Formats: sequence, C-alpha cells, structure tokens
Amino acid sequence: MPLMSCVFCRIVAGTEPSQTIHEDEHAIAFLNLAQATKGHTLIVPRAHHRDQRRSQWRRRHT
Repeated sequence: MPLMSCVFCRIVAGTEPSQTIHEDEHAIAFLNLAQATKGHTLIVPRAHHRDQRRSQWRRRHT
C-alpha cells in the first residue's frame, strides 16, 4: 500500500484533518471520528507499519 493511501499516514503528515490530542517524535494521538465513547482516542506511530501486530514500535511502547 502506498503510504499516502493510508489514512493514518495522511493524518501524521498533516494532509488529513484530525483533532490531535498529543504528539511527539514517536506517535500521534487524535480523536476517532466515529467515537465508540466520548473521548475515544487513537494512538498511532509516526512510521508506517503494514501490520501493527508485528510492529516493533508497539512492543516497545505498550
């Protein structure tokens, strides 16, 4: 998948609108557009990962 076809990559790049809650050099946290509950927040790494289950970032930061 080309990186810019990934909605999360577009949010990280700033080309897709989002309600950012927090960001640092490793990740960005933003409100989910389809919130299951009030304040439902997504946290994604800045680097693209095709499969989060195999991500080294996830193992280091969870």
